[in-house]
Amino acid sequence: MNTMKAYMETYGCAANVVDTNVVKGFLKEAGIELAQSPAEADVLIINTCTVRDETDIRICKRLNELKALYRRGKKVIVMGCLAAAQPALVKELMPNASIITPDTLDQIIAAVKSPSKYVATRPQERRVYIPKHTGEVIYTISVSRGCLGNCAYCIVKRARGDLVSADMDEVVKAVKDAVKSGAKEIRLTSQDLAVYGLDKGFTLVDLLKKISREVDGKFKIRLGMMNPNSLAPILDDVLNMMSSDERFYRFFHIPVQSGDDEVLKMMRRKYNVSLFKHVVWKIRKQLPDASIATDIIVGFPGESEEAFRHTLQLIDEVKPDKVHVARYTPRPHTPAAKLKQIPDSVKKSRSELLMRKVEEVTLERNLALVGKVVNILLVEKKGEGIIGRMDNYKPVVVLDPQLKPGDEVPVVIDKAKSIYLMGRLVSLTKQSLPYAECLPTKASS
Repeated sequence: MNTMKAYMETYGCAANVVDTNVVKGFLKEAGIELAQSPAEADVLIINTCTVRDETDIRICKRLNELKALYRRGKKVIVMGCLAAAQPALVKELMPNASIITPDTLDQIIAAVKSPSKYVATRPQERRVYIPKHTGEVIYTISVSRGCLGNCAYCIVKRARGDLVSADMDEVVKAVKDAVKSGAKEIRLTSQDLAVYGLDKGFTLVDLLKKISREVDGKFKIRLGMMNPNSLAPILDDVLNMMSSDERFYRFFHIPVQSGDDEVLKMMRRKYNVSLFKHVVWKIRKQLPDASIATDIIVGFPGESEEAFRHTLQLIDEVKPDKVHVARYTPRPHTPAAKLKQIPDSVKKSRSELLMRKVEEVTLERNLALVGKVVNILLVEKKGEGIIGRMDNYKPVVVLDPQLKPGDEVPVVIDKAKSIYLMGRLVSLTKQSLPYAECLPTKASS
């Protein structure tokens, strides 16, 4: 009897990657092999994203491409945020596709083995699924799902719901097991990491202290995205953790979304620009070399020219190390989709102007590091080179075929671009190297 094979494709954020790894674990336990291509698989599992309009278009195009295989007897399972937030769209594209949501990952085997269409039912109790470590240098774990916000533009709330946090002991055990089996970088991720545990009576700080106290070994921890209003109440404790335990990357991902208070109100964000700046200044005061990333949405309905100038001014003032710029696109079932929209041409010109400002500021930050000797943790092969991370999570590209992920090496920073640094081992003589094949992907505009 031939072993059943499943093929998986994943779109979207780190949380979706974690969900895919969880599903792969369920498949392995059930004796279902992973196929390398759709053609050799019995079941096609597409883990979808729906955060932006262009993502929907890309996934819909892919589902249409897979219809030919579906008609030849392949079973198709659509999972992820598109399946949860827009099931009618999935049904329109592929009427007989099975559906699994982020809340129902443990029903994947039932869906795979069902002789007909399977639509996962909502569980009696929501839980967070934690993937097993399978030997990678980077181990990513979602410690919670959902959030406490209700932003006017966000469809992810519809897909992932209100906050539900994983048990602290379960998270610590997963981190401990991953470190024992070779993980060197632990990424704690969530829709808003700073609210972890508030649904169960504990906090992110409680978790970080428990990891620091109970997990032995040499590894790095990267904290995921935290909203300014959620981070502010625990910021002092988080900074103290980073100061006392060098295993925490000195890195913060704090989305601001706009530099204008009126736009933030329309977005239904729960903070103002002053709070964002207060958080940033406090971080920079205690950890001057900390790296700060942020996100900005350009062209939200109601964003005036003056409001956009405020965003430009904020970038000039705060000088973040990394900025992801996204043009607003209306999402179904969200309040902002009903508002008067800004023309695409205006969004385009504003995003281009903002990206130029971002490149100017981030390059200035990176140029200050040229000539410095730093230790980096090598985490990812890329073309002929390898990407390492400084203690503040800045990426450094090194060309050396002898190096491998998991190594920690000293390098001197040779060159700087706006989104990455280039370095060489301190024992090597300086030389001109073609870095282009191994550079990190540039943020979209």
